[in-house]
Amino acid sequence: MFYIALFFLSLPLLATQGYEVYKQRCASCHLEHVDVKTLQKNFLHDNTILHLKAPSINQISYRLKTKVGDPHGDKEFQKMEAIEFVKEYVKHPDRQNSICSKTVLEHFETMPAIKGISDEDLEKVAAWIYDQKSDVLPKKRGFDFDKILQQAKKENKIIILEATSPTCHYCRWMEKTTLKDKEVQKRLRQHFIFIPVDITKQKLPLGIEWNLTPSFIFITPKGKIIKTVPGAWEKEDFLKILDEVRK
Repeated sequence: MFYIALFFLSLPLLATQGYEVYKQRCASCHLEHVDVKTLQKNFLHDNTILHLKAPSINQISYRLKTKVGDPHGDKEFQKMEAIEFVKEYVKHPDRQNSICSKTVLEHFETMPAIKGISDEDLEKVAAWIYDQKSDVLPKKRGFDFDKILQQAKKENKIIILEATSPTCHYCRWMEKTTLKDKEVQKRLRQHFIFIPVDITKQKLPLGIEWNLTPSFIFITPKGKIIKTVPGAWEKEDFLKILDEVRK
């Protein structure tokens, strides 16, 4: 407990000194800050605008605050957990343990382990990263699912929620191919209410969780989840899925 108390007291000093470590050891790969709209546009174009070597510091800061420890708990304790995570990851990088989203990770190689950096310097830079402005995602807007349910009941149609994101390559592929097909569009109009949901801006209703974009969640007019189908699909396969759900 004494060590933890001392560590808490030292956190502000660590963050102040961390910027110098960042400049010396991290700045060659990680940009300090890129605004959200520029980041989204860059990944929408497969990283061909910024040609980033690695996630920006504000991206990492956001993921530390939302993926390490308890995001709703004590912030200083979470910060301490984030520092320990960074120390371990820098020494032993592993994509399976990364806190970055899969859609961002696909644009980067796994970082090499950083040699010759002390635990003290790692603590400094990790504290500094955690404290950075992390406005990577816009504030989430409400999702008016009640109105969609009312419409589904009135028209006796199945709801399809498509979990998508601006950086999802396969979401864009489906939008340009399968979902533009006239037969698919006709089937959707006849029997379904199709709602794309940008999961970077909105939460899915009913506590629905997703592991992959795109994912298609089928829901009855009474609000019962029928099934979730992840992945991108060609026309014939997608039509089969639509027919199976209606049985």
